[in-house]
Amino acid sequence: MTTPTRAVEAGKGAAVTHTDEEPLTAETSFAQQSLWLVDRVDPGQPTYNVLAAVRMRGPLDPVALRAALNSVVERHESLRTVFGFDGYEPLQSVLPELRLELPIDEVGDADIDALVLREIEKPFDLAAGPLLRMRLLRRDAEDHVAVLTVHHIVTDGWSSGILFQELSLCYEAHAAGRAPALEPLPIQYVDYAVWQRDTLHGPALDKLVGYWRDRLAGLVPLRLPTDRPRPATASSAGGLHAFELPASLNDRLERLARSHECTPFMLYLAVFSVLLSRHSGSRDIPVASPVSGRDRSELAGLIGFFVNTLVLRLDTSGDPTFAEMLGRAREACLGAYAHQDLPYERLVEELRPPRYAGLGGPLAQVMFSLQNLPEQKWSVGELSYEAMHVATRTAKFDLSLELTPGPGGTRGTLEYSTDLFDRSSVEKLAEQFTELLTAVADDPAARISRLRLLPDRERARILAAGTPAPDPAADCVHRVFARQAAATPDAVALVQGNDRVTYRSLDCRADRLARHLRASGVVAETRVAVFLNRSPELVTAYLAVLKAGGVYVPLDPGYPQDRLRFMLADSAAPFVLSTPALAPLLPASAARVVAVDAPLPDTPAGPPPDLAHPDHGAYLIYTSGSTGQPKGAMNTHRGVTGFALAAAGAFGLHQDDRALQLAPLGFDVVAEELYPHLLTGGSVALPEGEPPVDTGELWDLVASSGATVLSTTPSRLAAIGPAERAAIPPTLRTLVFGSEAAPTLRTLLPWKEWPGRLVQVYGVTEASCTSAAAAVDFDGEPDAVVPLGTPLPGCRAHVLDPWFEPVPDGVAGELYLGGPSVSRGYHGRPGLTAARFVPDPFGTVPGARLYRTGDLVSRRSDGTLRFVERADRQVKIRGFRVEPSEVEASLSSHPALSGCVVENRPDAQGQARLAAYTVARDPDGPGSDELRAFLAEKLPAWMLPAVFVPLTALPLTANGKLDRGALPEPARESTTPYTPPRTPVEEGLARIWEELLGADRVGVHDDFFELGGNSLSAVRMISEVRDEFGVEVPLRTLFSADPTVAELGNRIFELLLEESADDAQEVAS
Repeated sequence: MTTPTRAVEAGKGAAVTHTDEEPLTAETSFAQQSLWLVDRVDPGQPTYNVLAAVRMRGPLDPVALRAALNSVVERHESLRTVFGFDGYEPLQSVLPELRLELPIDEVGDADIDALVLREIEKPFDLAAGPLLRMRLLRRDAEDHVAVLTVHHIVTDGWSSGILFQELSLCYEAHAAGRAPALEPLPIQYVDYAVWQRDTLHGPALDKLVGYWRDRLAGLVPLRLPTDRPRPATASSAGGLHAFELPASLNDRLERLARSHECTPFMLYLAVFSVLLSRHSGSRDIPVASPVSGRDRSELAGLIGFFVNTLVLRLDTSGDPTFAEMLGRAREACLGAYAHQDLPYERLVEELRPPRYAGLGGPLAQVMFSLQNLPEQKWSVGELSYEAMHVATRTAKFDLSLELTPGPGGTRGTLEYSTDLFDRSSVEKLAEQFTELLTAVADDPAARISRLRLLPDRERARILAAGTPAPDPAADCVHRVFARQAAATPDAVALVQGNDRVTYRSLDCRADRLARHLRASGVVAETRVAVFLNRSPELVTAYLAVLKAGGVYVPLDPGYPQDRLRFMLADSAAPFVLSTPALAPLLPASAARVVAVDAPLPDTPAGPPPDLAHPDHGAYLIYTSGSTGQPKGAMNTHRGVTGFALAAAGAFGLHQDDRALQLAPLGFDVVAEELYPHLLTGGSVALPEGEPPVDTGELWDLVASSGATVLSTTPSRLAAIGPAERAAIPPTLRTLVFGSEAAPTLRTLLPWKEWPGRLVQVYGVTEASCTSAAAAVDFDGEPDAVVPLGTPLPGCRAHVLDPWFEPVPDGVAGELYLGGPSVSRGYHGRPGLTAARFVPDPFGTVPGARLYRTGDLVSRRSDGTLRFVERADRQVKIRGFRVEPSEVEASLSSHPALSGCVVENRPDAQGQARLAAYTVARDPDGPGSDELRAFLAEKLPAWMLPAVFVPLTALPLTANGKLDRGALPEPARESTTPYTPPRTPVEEGLARIWEELLGADRVGVHDDFFELGGNSLSAVRMISEVRDEFGVEVPLRTLFSADPTVAELGNRIFELLLEESADDAQEVAS
């Protein structure tokens, strides 16, 4: 590095200017510019305060210490630097002279931590300076703590070591009454900044940018699971957790690293990446890591902000062995080191990644560093020095891991954002990191999926949380109902209009029909289709089939003929229970129709001989299938009775409760609306005809039927307004909701004042409808997803990774359901059953299985489950489970289409909807109305796409596969339409943007950053706004709101109004 001359001309004006009367002024380095911008966006924050505390034992001369401090300040220009703005860019100015005082406080041991924190949390003024300060805490005459705080813009970790080494040497000299004799510095930091600006351009810059552009292509932010939702605007509030790695483990790991020609840093990075991958579920792990930036000898002794941040991108895909993972880490590090001269700030400027409002920035949200600074203890003369560990309360990244090797082991610290993480979660993360390191040392040839992550006691606790209650006693549905009918024979069981059916009457009717079915040939597990409208006869038919020993198959009379035909054929039901009025609507089949309203032959009282067993099937219900056809799940008596009794307890049901049965008759929620009530002495109200859609009509039905319990969906709850909530009939006291993705608590907060209970349920058809439940806690985090609750008795709920290992608390994994509630599988689909119903590796019962739900959830430390997302393409539409591939299969059979894709594309309100993308065989292909009518003949209404998007061809990837990410959003403009400025403020602001960004014209809805703006041009723009309008707009406004002329213009107008009001008040006073 050639030492620059202070008179060199470069860039805009003199790169370095200086006279005896004025401060030396120069451009900032790229790193300094970045921190200056951070301070402008969020001024007065202590986030980038660097604190070093040193315990000094021995006789101390405070006057000599202050002189030593000022000697170091005089020696290093960086410590006399302040920062300003010339309207175009930030500049650094070196003050000719700066003298610091040394305040001294008499303290006790209990005061030290609080005083140290107070020092680090006092902000610096970058424009006024000074940017360092020292305070001396005096415990006694020979025991002091020196607390030095410096803004990161003029220092880094390496510099802290230099500062204290020089401080101790200067102190020794001043205490002895002589001038310090340190070697002159070859250059100053400002020379480095000028050199950096002068050399980073042309082919050298292009080569560096090209490497990083290729290396970081397609990178997306790493999303670690958090204890709280990410705030719209991240704060720097943070915490620190320290832990120790034993020296014996360090020795083993160092030997392992050497055997693979790796450094300890590379090994720790590989293990940390595995940990992050296991927590995030991502196989693409970007980790920020600092490098000293002092690869030239002239820089070794300088104090300044030289550290650069590298983005180390590790790939954990393919389940490599850890030895292979080490190789990947080595390759990533060596490539980054060879291209480390590109400052991180310049990298972001060149790559222009999407804006990111969280900590760390758009390229990396997690940091890892391995400290290799000098020894923590040293002495000069009679005075000994020892660095102290200080726990700060700020965070620069979501999560930062720092390891510091020492003779007694390695000290680890995890700095974390308290906006996102609880301390307990970070403590567990440290335990898991240690567990992974031990597993790596034990078996580096193991695949990373098999590396032990959880300590044994934690793994056992998590598995136990998946089975919170013992299984209920096994029995059959009809037997439990018969016992209830005997206990409360005169209680009302069913209500429809003015009709009331008692338990005695319902039981007798079911007995008579069951005897008739038995006489007709129904025996154990004979499948009997039920094709009836909502009525007491429907419930009678269900119970009768069960009493006869059969399995009922619900058929909704509203289904299309093709779907009914398939279900009849697939189930091979030899009987259909229906009425003369409905039977003609059935498609032709070999099934014999049995009329439920025809006079039945005289039979003995009571049910037929009981052939049923708790493990026999109770009902076969069809749900959407990924293969293009619906699939039938066979639920057993054991599962249905267990869920019904457990749900009754979870809902807090009593014998005076009455459910309103609203679910479509082919939907599994019907079981949730019937059996928890009929098996515990409650009652069920059945609407006449189709259930009402209008909320007012629904409340009328609730009032007229006396219903106390209602099942609905989150979207329906959110759509009910204040006036409608006020009109809820007083009889209604429990709203059960589910069948859709769990909502955030904020969407339910309007219900907080309602005196009833909101209960969220979770379940799947393949596990007897309902598996978890919980009443809504309105005191939770508003933006958090409402928990699904804990597993019901009889249900096991395990959250597992792709290798069937339990995941840590808070980490997303696939939900597997087990226990007696799990169905026997899919009727006639052995291959699909084997894929979805897998052996239970944690079960104690021979042959136990788990059902793979396809739902990604996390388990909180209190045992409650929280929904994350689907692991596949399945979607819930208005509460119904839909496999888009089934819709695709039906749509692709249209003769005029050569291709189609069906995807979930949420609408403007975020509600799930199906979008069908179609490619016609000729230009005059079918329109959306024709395609919708075509599908309506094959599929239920809730499976019909909401929008149809015609395409000339389906987008494909380079290897010829469908590129789903390239499918256009329905009814969304590809560019922002131009809207001219409408007010004088908007006109002035648009003119500033046009001049600053070189845009031909700027409309009110154009995005500042999409037009080419960046952080520095944003500062310039705010400066011009101040000159143009005379108001000070906080720079944060541009990052926390839509950065458009309309939004910023509104803010400027508001500030002008506030200023006018203040002026008027001053005149009046």
